Amino acid sequence: MHEIYISMKNLFIFRTTEPEDMENKYNRVLTASLLAIRKLLSNIPANQMDSCKTALATMLDNGKFWKHGKSKVSSVSAILII
Repeated sequence: MHEIYISMKNLFIFRTTEPEDMENKYNRVLTASLLAIRKLLSNIPANQMDSCKTALATMLDNGKFWKHGKSKVSSVSAILII
């Protein structure tokens, strides 16, 4: 889940990666991470929800998580629309 909190500059080495490639790769990693979180929240059985409550609450209370809903990248912002 940490992928949603890191920035593009943390994922790549600037000398070997073009800025456009970095942005595209970052958006793919972010999209995949958000899809995984959405699938987890959709499929977790109710009797197991309590064991995940703390981790999920920490993530959902973080403003950095919700800023992705305003992303200009449609594949990122569409995931948070439920």
